Amino acid sequence: MRGKRPRNKAGVSIAVILLFAAFGVFSMFYWGPPNQGFIEKQEEFRQTPDAAAKKRVEAENSEAAKIALLYVSAVQTAVCTRAIDLTWWMQERLQFAAENSPDGVSAVRQELCDGITKRVRGGNQLRSEGVEDQYVFTPMAKVEVAALEPGRQDLSKASMGRVWLEVSYPVPTQALEDDNGTPIKSLRVGVSMSNDGYVLKAGAIGNLEIDFDSISYNW
Repeated sequence: MRGKRPRNKAGVSIAVILLFAAFGVFSMFYWGPPNQGFIEKQEEFRQTPDAAAKKRVEAENSEAAKIALLYVSAVQTAVCTRAIDLTWWMQERLQFAAENSPDGVSAVRQELCDGITKRVRGGNQLRSEGVEDQYVFTPMAKVEVAALEPGRQDLSKASMGRVWLEVSYPVPTQALEDDNGTPIKSLRVGVSMSNDGYVLKAGAIGNLEIDFDSISYNW
């Protein structure tokens, strides 16, 4: 009786190794290396800027923000002629005076200028109706663009956008106060800009919208 032919174990092992090697090569081409997804995620993270930072940069470079900051600068430095030229309701007031009492235009302009530059005791207290802009944009206040939103359409003119500004104060004695007289460290205010580049009145008092939830007292 003829015995069974012994199996070539070495040949089987080589075949198995070759099979796994071929599968590995196929996997590399089809799915990519095992860590390919991780590498791609790392590359994506490096190339994609933070979304909030990107939006902030876009807001800072917007036309609405540039005009808003011009207005802020005019109020902070008490250049009332520039502030008046940038504010729509003030332009309407001057136009009405020119049409109805031309001799009174200069008096109206001076009244508007006084309203921008004068700061009276107790006037810097923020109330539910708002506050005059000069008490928010004090000379020492730090003002930065925080965000840009679509403009409100319930104002006196169509709006190109609403610019949210982060306002902070260096010392309590130079700060806006709440209605209890407590100095505010920082807050956000909104400036609405018309399509033709004017600051629109968006508060019962002053031109600004106040984000009351943003108020911080952390000195």
